Amino acid sequence: MVVYVVLGGGITRDGKISKSVRNRIDLGIGEFSDGDKIIMSGKWYGGYDFVPVITEARAMKEYALTKGASFRDVLLEEKSKDTIGNAYFVKKLLDLKSVKSFVVVTCDFHVPRSMYIFGRVFGSDYKIKFLGSVSGEFERRIGVEKKKVLFLKKWLRFVKGKIGWKIFMTKIHPFYAKSAPFSFDDLKKKYVR
Repeated sequence: MVVYVVLGGGITRDGKISKSVRNRIDLGIGEFSDGDKIIMSGKWYGGYDFVPVITEARAMKEYALTKGASFRDVLLEEKSKDTIGNAYFVKKLLDLKSVKSFVVVTCDFHVPRSMYIFGRVFGSDYKIKFLGSVSGEFERRIGVEKKKVLFLKKWLRFVKGKIGWKIFMTKIHPFYAKSAPFSFDDLKKKYVR
């Protein structure tokens, strides 16, 4: 059994997933064999100024079903609001099932950041493969993605182990902490530099 984790990447207010997300799902389904599982990961992006009518993971599952995926083979992770959350909440699901090997499916320009984040959250005890769907935006977006990884290396440098990640997610990260020490707008300013 192979577990595929398809990361969200955009949903509209009325619950439509982006072309990029559809491409990710198509890639995951194309790799799928009998007995495999797919986890659709994403509530919605934490920086949105709206609340979609459906979680991104649920909309992704609905799309996957139209492409031939079996209802019982598609699982949902509906808490994450960014890539850090994708990794953190997927780890909780996989640890419950003692899964130590899986494939992350995202788009091509997002692979380096996903690799860094999933590597940090999961650690060296897991075997993680990454697949990137063709976005048509790689050249335009890869520079920004590299800057985001550099920022994340600074921001996450002190986060270690299960307890460290729990503290980070519940006390520091502005998308998840009730009283984060800084806002999402503060975080965006750090990204823009």
